[in-house]
Amino acid sequence: MDIEFRHLKAFRVLAEELNFTRAAARLGVPQSGLSRQVQRLERSLGATLLRRSTRAVALTPAGHALYSHARRAEELAEQLRADVVAAGQGQVQLRLATYPIGVSELTARLTQALPEVQVATLTTTPDLAVQALERGEADLALGYGPPGTQPSLPPGAQAEILLHEPIYVALSAAHRCAGADSVHLAELAVDRWVAPPPDTVLAQVCSAVFASAGIRPHVLHVADSSNTVRNLVSSGQAVSLATPLAGAWPDDNVVVLPVDPPIRRPVWAAWLRRLPAEVVDSALGAVCAHYAQLAERAGDYWSRAKQDGLLRGGHWPREN
Repeated sequence: MDIEFRHLKAFRVLAEELNFTRAAARLGVPQSGLSRQVQRLERSLGATLLRRSTRAVALTPAGHALYSHARRAEELAEQLRADVVAAGQGQVQLRLATYPIGVSELTARLTQALPEVQVATLTTTPDLAVQALERGEADLALGYGPPGTQPSLPPGAQAEILLHEPIYVALSAAHRCAGADSVHLAELAVDRWVAPPPDTVLAQVCSAVFASAGIRPHVLHVADSSNTVRNLVSSGQAVSLATPLAGAWPDDNVVVLPVDPPIRRPVWAAWLRRLPAEVVDSALGAVCAHYAQLAERAGDYWSRAKQDGLLRGGHWPREN
């Protein structure tokens, strides 16, 4: 027996209410009708989904498993409906989940490269961008990871590493190392550091970098706001790992220097395979051109990136 979508919805509401009276009221159906729908769903799946008593309703392990799938099925159905309506109106939507990287300018460039496509964005962390891709809430994701890693992809997705981005450090202009061309992380082992919150991809990157350099930094501050990090560094209260794009920070009190020996993190793009190849190519070209524009504002980073062969794939602009 096939599973009917209306039965999944009925079960999802009942699983949230754990009460037939309230669930039936939400659905606008009689309790007897709701009970029959759940029974048919159990017969279709060959599993008991609920433990029923005169006073309470509880989910079985099978019920818990189905609940998460039922929610996802409804979300996908809503997105399917939205995509079909947009296509019927002559609109194609590209949903981008990305880490903060000048999203306003990036959206403008994507819109220019794909004039027939409506670009929607979600600015988030790399791990949540991949989750959005897995849930069908995004078509294209941009992110990064610890050195030497590949993005963990959901089924139906593929990825390309766009570049291996070098790790830099951000120091106060008054710091003892501020006049150097590069910095050995061991020289900063005694400094006070500001680090990202634990259990984030950025924290994983920092841990891998510190382990590679063989140091255990004295982390005095934890912050997830770039403005807070910038202020702590600018005032000389802490040093921080940074990306080379931070060299474009408009702050005369902050110096951004490369780490020596170089340590690099992968920056990647991931997308659902159902996305048309021509859309992927145009989108990745726009992303790379946007990154190149940001990099050109960061001193000599862009020229060194091209010279050192850090760029990957054929989407980068030839002349910048």
